Amino acid sequence: FTDEDVLLITMMGNVIAAVVHNAKISDKNLADFNENIRQLSSVLAGSQDRQTLMNNIVEKIKDVLHVSAASLFLADEQRENLEIKAASGYQSILMDVSPRPSYRWGEGVTGRIAETNRPILANSLDVLRKIGGGRQGKYDEEQENQQPQAFYGMPLNVEGETRPIGVLKVESLKPRPFTDEDVLLITMMGNVIAAVVYNAEISDKKLAD
Repeated sequence: FTDEDVLLITMMGNVIAAVVHNAKISDKNLADFNENIRQLSSVLAGSQDRQTLMNNIVEKIKDVLHVSAASLFLADEQRENLEIKAASGYQSILMDVSPRPSYRWGEGVTGRIAETNRPILANSLDVLRKIGGGRQGKYDEEQENQQPQAFYGMPLNVEGETRPIGVLKVESLKPRPFTDEDVLLITMMGNVIAAVVYNAEISDKKLAD
């Protein structure tokens, strides 16, 4: 099986997981969820390169989930630092910050997600602040001190790697609890991002060699 074969199987596995999960929910929720999957899947077909794909996915996640921002951080080869690679909504301004926003492994909520290799769900600002140790966000000033009222962040993992290759975050400035369906959608797209980015990195290394 080639890298492309594995990527296709992984993507289809994510869709199967979504369908099986949604067999347990109402017809209306299932219809809404399937429409969201269709919209997110269209992003994959319309993206011509890795950066465009990352940009399109964070933008589409924001639109589909009706949230305020989505952002993608990728790890360096040493798995010691995470740097922002794509952002939508109010966080898009971070893409213009120089040097690019980054977190050390274990630093802040973003770094903790990578270090523990576990997602973090916070459906209120109080919970998020508690998780972050009560400290101000590292880039709050760049974001005009806008504070998320709901947050979900997940590590990006791929087969064969012992540590995450990045972190995907979704945030809402308005009170908006993330449901199980929301989390499933974010997880599915996060898994697709991880597979696409990782396979592109492998291809780049082979080309360089």
